[in-house]
Amino acid sequence: MRDPFEKRVRCLRTRLRVYVCLAAVFLFLVLSGYGFYMMIEMQQEVLRTFRQNLHLRLVEVCKDVEKAEEFLLRQKELKLEYGTLSRPQDQLQYYMAQNTIREGFTEALADYEYVDGFYLYAPGEELFLTSVQSHVTAEERMGLASGLRSLSKSYKEYSLEEKGKWIYVSVGGRSYFVKILENYRMYMGAFIKTETLEKWMGLHEIGEVHILYPGEIVSEHMLILEQAEMLEFQVGVEKSQPLLGVNTVRYWLLLYFSMMGGILLLFFMQTQLRQELLDPLEHLVDLMRQPWKKQKELLALPASCQEFQMVYDSMGEMIRRIWRLDREIYEEQLHSREVTIQYLQLQINPHFLINCMNLVCSLVYMDRREDAQQAAVELGNYMRYVMRGAHWVSVEEELSLVETYIFLQKFRYEEYLEYGLELNTELKACRIPIMLIQTFVENVVKHQGSYEDVLSVMVHIFKEEQKLCVRIEDNGEGFPEEVLQKLLKKESVHNELGEHVGIQNICRRLELLYQSRAEISFYNRKDGGAGIFIRLPMEGWDSEEGDEKGSVGSV
Repeated sequence: MRDPFEKRVRCLRTRLRVYVCLAAVFLFLVLSGYGFYMMIEMQQEVLRTFRQNLHLRLVEVCKDVEKAEEFLLRQKELKLEYGTLSRPQDQLQYYMAQNTIREGFTEALADYEYVDGFYLYAPGEELFLTSVQSHVTAEERMGLASGLRSLSKSYKEYSLEEKGKWIYVSVGGRSYFVKILENYRMYMGAFIKTETLEKWMGLHEIGEVHILYPGEIVSEHMLILEQAEMLEFQVGVEKSQPLLGVNTVRYWLLLYFSMMGGILLLFFMQTQLRQELLDPLEHLVDLMRQPWKKQKELLALPASCQEFQMVYDSMGEMIRRIWRLDREIYEEQLHSREVTIQYLQLQINPHFLINCMNLVCSLVYMDRREDAQQAAVELGNYMRYVMRGAHWVSVEEELSLVETYIFLQKFRYEEYLEYGLELNTELKACRIPIMLIQTFVENVVKHQGSYEDVLSVMVHIFKEEQKLCVRIEDNGEGFPEEVLQKLLKKESVHNELGEHVGIQNICRRLELLYQSRAEISFYNRKDGGAGIFIRLPMEGWDSEEGDEKGSVGSV
């Protein structure tokens, strides 16, 4: 008796529960490691993407700045308009020059995304022209007008290095980058509001973005991502942002050990499942493919668990029942086939007996007493041989029956009946179904024999491709087309008068004895007459199994 714990351990359900738990642990380790890996990759990808976008933005800003500087330099070439403003002689020309410059500012401003406006300031005339983007409010314009006048007046105090740069200043409570050029004792320039630069920075996937303007100190906790050289400001984020504070080495180690543990666990589960489930199943499949004696040996082997032991026991009982049923069915089929063959043979024998009795009566009627006596003796020997109940005879014995039949029929047809035989002597001992050849020869004589033309019957027996071949031909009128078509389609050809019952029975007997291995064909010869061609398998003959196998062999 096994203790309950051992029974539970040997139970397949318990083992499957353990394997499912191990599989869950394996999936958890793999998914955890994969999650950490994806977190690291996501952080790096987000950072790379933001750097690329930031770089593209700063390139666009720098392009706008360069274009603004080029536009201001081109304005210095407008000597007529600026000369008119610096030395006004005609009031109309003076206003037309203002309008031309203002329109130039407005038309150029439409091509800029980050430049907020252009301005022109003439201190002597106290002239201030400006053109700004639509998002600049009226309040901002007033502050700009005052602040840019003051900034332009102090322009001469700047150093040469400062004059060549964009100046970071605070005007009207807002911060701007301003570029100033002097032309004809006037000052013209462009300005960029820092809010314009900051509006697209805001909060990002990696945290809050900061713009560090000139003069601001870079903290050690700040990660600088990009720097705009022309405007001299920097863009950075706090290093303490969650996605930037990942300990990459720690997570890579965790990922490595998670994956290694998962692989080892998977290998262990695969080995155990093969031993506990796949191997017994393969053993079961192999058991079903083995012969009966081998199956009994395999069923005696112990199973790996209780469930498979129950399966083996049930399968053993099922195999034994199937074997008994198969044997009973097989014996019943043999008995049924034996009865069918005997019935078919008894159908042929009376038919032939009646024909021979009619022949003897005809000889007595013609006062050929000696011929009638000889015919009766031959008929008695013939019927004694046929009625012994054998299903198989040798080729030599079958041909002896054919010759006896021809001998009896010659009493009737005399010189109007001829019989020929071509035989390979090596095939005399081969066994074939009884009355196979005689039935077809009798059919020829019965339907084609006459006292007007000579009827020639020829039998050929030869070997071809390991097949015993029998060809029976005559020079009569051949098969009627209707009968030939039915024979080719394997349809019934005998009628109410009993004609062609012999052919029908032979076809049925060949099917019972050989299944689909025997072949029989019917045809009409081109030069007249009918033909029958039979092919029988030639396999090794076993006297005890001959009736079961249905194959030609030697005796």
